[in-house]
Amino acid sequence: MRVGASTLRGLSRALLPLPCHVRRGLSRSGAVAGWEADFVWSPELKITHGYREKGSVYSSDNFVSLPVSEEVGSCQFHKMWLRLNCQCPACLEPSSGQRLVSPWLLPRGVDVRSWREEGDSVHVLFTQGSELHHGSIPKQFLKDFHSHNTHEYRIRKSRRPDVLEGAIKTLEYSEFESSELGLVKALSTLVQDGVIILKNAPQRRQLVTECMSKCGPIMPTIYGPDWDVRVEPNPINVAYSGEFLDYHMDLVYYESPPGLQALHVFTFDDSTVGGDSILVDAFHVAERLREQRPELFDTLTRVPATFQKIHFSRDQPVYMRARKPHIRLSGTGEVTEVSWAPAFEGPLLCAEPADLIDDYYEAYRHFGEMLQTEPTAKKFKLTEGDVLIFNNRRLLHGRTAIVSGSGARHLRGTYVNIDEFLKTYNVLAVKHGLPLSPKRVGNGDES
Repeated sequence: MRVGASTLRGLSRALLPLPCHVRRGLSRSGAVAGWEADFVWSPELKITHGYREKGSVYSSDNFVSLPVSEEVGSCQFHKMWLRLNCQCPACLEPSSGQRLVSPWLLPRGVDVRSWREEGDSVHVLFTQGSELHHGSIPKQFLKDFHSHNTHEYRIRKSRRPDVLEGAIKTLEYSEFESSELGLVKALSTLVQDGVIILKNAPQRRQLVTECMSKCGPIMPTIYGPDWDVRVEPNPINVAYSGEFLDYHMDLVYYESPPGLQALHVFTFDDSTVGGDSILVDAFHVAERLREQRPELFDTLTRVPATFQKIHFSRDQPVYMRARKPHIRLSGTGEVTEVSWAPAFEGPLLCAEPADLIDDYYEAYRHFGEMLQTEPTAKKFKLTEGDVLIFNNRRLLHGRTAIVSGSGARHLRGTYVNIDEFLKTYNVLAVKHGLPLSPKRVGNGDES
């Protein structure tokens, strides 16, 4: 049967497991650049690697078939992709693993004259203008790329964070502190669930930074490398009062807000009334909004809110402002970031039509109501010696009000950058045979 441009666009919107750069290559008319918009569709059409294999309806001169493995067989790869991923010493610095090739210096007509298998690698002879290049690419590298692209749609969905159900997982601080396996348990839980509580930690003032340094370098901020959360006169942050703290992300006015946040319970009197901790998974609520009210979800991905910290009456004055949408998506429509901090929002700066501003406030209100009524939200009371660690880029946090004069509540806090945390996890994951970056952690990665 023949398929027209409108049908092709519909398939792309449906997010069928087509490779990304085939989907993104669709022009407004539905044509793939350089290809016909009308083509004969075959049910047997095999799609891998952002190309259609030879033997299907068409193939491109820009691809070449190379052996991958016995179980996979041969697959086609784009010739420029192969050239840029050549791993010979002239193209990849052996010690650092960094690319030495400048893509813009290569001619457009890169071609593959021949190739041969040798051990675990495929040696490729490239022609680039009047020059030849003898390249080498490991078969495992080709296999990994083939596997990722073949299963890209499934991988995208599997990296969505799981719903945070059941009780928050705990781990004895002594196990976390004394063994690498304890650290692996904690980091794996943080990647999967976004939160963990370390129990029975020593009551040392610097314990929170000592503890979190195992997860990555401490991230200094306008509050310093660490800070105290307790009721203070003339607080520089509402968290340093006894007021109710609604769901929010810390320091959302930073270009890269903190990743992990840790709170070590230094003092929590039995007589203290209030001060219960609350957490809610912003990624999960965003997905629910997409399912229930897609038009409101779309608005929150398009209209940038204003996040700010402007405070001159403090020892080190602060003026920080960042505009960003509440929800950011990847090129394939996956949620990669959520930004929510009503107490740190400035005026909406929007030169859009009035109806879009109306849409924004309706979407803003609805998302806020969904956060308040989310059934998987957590409310719990910490105890002295607890270290609450959570992903500030995924879980919104807050606290119930503290009744004045009822008792003391003193927490010590610090931050770790999200990418430093993920780096620590991934290094240990390779060592211990765990999956690399199995869930999105809110750092904007589009994988």
